[in-house]
Amino acid sequence: ALHKAEALAEALGDQRRQGRVLSYLAQALRLGGDYTQAIQAGERALAIGEAFGDLGIQAPANFHLGQTFFHLGDHARATELHLNNIRALDGDLSRERLGMAGIPVVFSRGHLCWALAELGRFPEGISAWQEAMRLAEDVKHPFSEAFAKYCGGFLYLRKGEVGLAIAQLEPGFALCRSMNVRLELPFVATFLGTAYTLSGRLGDGIALLEEAIEEATTLKIMSGQSWLRGFLALGYLLGGRVQEAVELARRANDMAQQYAERGWIAWTNYALGHIQSAADDAGSGAALAAFKAALEGAQALQMRPLVARCELSLGQFYRRVHDDESAHAHLARAAAQLREMQMPLWLQKAQAELEALQVDA
Repeated sequence: ALHKAEALAEALGDQRRQGRVLSYLAQALRLGGDYTQAIQAGERALAIGEAFGDLGIQAPANFHLGQTFFHLGDHARATELHLNNIRALDGDLSRERLGMAGIPVVFSRGHLCWALAELGRFPEGISAWQEAMRLAEDVKHPFSEAFAKYCGGFLYLRKGEVGLAIAQLEPGFALCRSMNVRLELPFVATFLGTAYTLSGRLGDGIALLEEAIEEATTLKIMSGQSWLRGFLALGYLLGGRVQEAVELARRANDMAQQYAERGWIAWTNYALGHIQSAADDAGSGAALAAFKAALEGAQALQMRPLVARCELSLGQFYRRVHDDESAHAHLARAAAQLREMQMPLWLQKAQAELEALQVDA
């Protein structure tokens, strides 16, 4: 329908209407995993919006393009696009919906904090999230508030502050479910499910993670589904369901490769490393290869939290196979990086591994 509407607007010479349709066509294409076409539609919409000085076209175009580049692993470009909205929509405009389901500035600040979290820029991410929350609560727009809450929950999840993540994700999930915001549910359910598994609530967590995949599949959301499956695979691993975890992680990695989602390729390789370690015992060559591939991908995309966690995982791997020199090098780097980014959950693990290494010696 959007393709037909865009063609009709073009035939009528109605560029503004064409721009509006293209901005939402970019979202539809991205959800279906067609990132190339999504970028083309979004950039055409943005050009039209800029030519007419029409923020009603520019705001959704910037946001939907930002989401697209996020799932492709280009977090610097995603950051730039979300900042475009934040700069353009200041003052009274920051409170306007401009035809979107929620407040564009809240949306862009929320997903800006996602991109900044992947880059390890947590203080900036927290600032963006806090401003999104302030604005959503001030305007009293429930969907925008739910969106802001769960975006902050993801940021704290990446940071390793699980209690703070749950504190935002639980109300965000409840609001999304009560309002039947189906496009957001697979993501908020995944983040909350993962937070539960990390806090020891394995049954609740895995149930939510499985629900998220079912919902994404029902809605035919392909964008980021590899990412969601990677979270579930790690949940299965924590629950001792190793063979299911292996199969799901491989499928997740295949999907990430299929859609050229470079960030999720790196994260699913990280998941594969841990799962192969459990499936094939400590000395798995497949696990080592997966960790190294994850580290290489994370470094190329400047995804510093994943870099640090890969260093930790490699340190753990080498300690298990009694290569103490390699273990110490990786663990020391991990501890330094995790300390700098203030990622407490993973820093505690790195410090414990370093202490155990000294005892082993």
